[in-house]
Amino acid sequence: MEFNYNKNLINELLNIAKNSILECKDIKIKNYKVYVSNKFIQKSEQKEKKMNFFYEKSSGKFKIFSQNEDIKKIFENIKKEIKKLKDEDID
Repeated sequence: MEFNYNKNLINELLNIAKNSILECKDIKIKNYKVYVSNKFIQKSEQKEKKMNFFYEKSSGKFKIFSQNEDIKKIFENIKKEIKKLKDEDID
């Protein structure tokens, strides 16, 4: 059952590429073959580390002077994100 879904997905993606990508519009696919392996491939669960394209200069330590609670929450979230980025730069 899952195999048929994958085969249909491949077919749909090929049609989308043919219709939406200029370089693929002249491709004519008559048939394709799909093979299923009987070997189980175990995926390793390695956590991907995001690479920042910049070094975070802020430490995330600043005072919030707003009296509006909604704005305070937004700035608190910004502080948390800055601290996360700073921690990732250290790792």
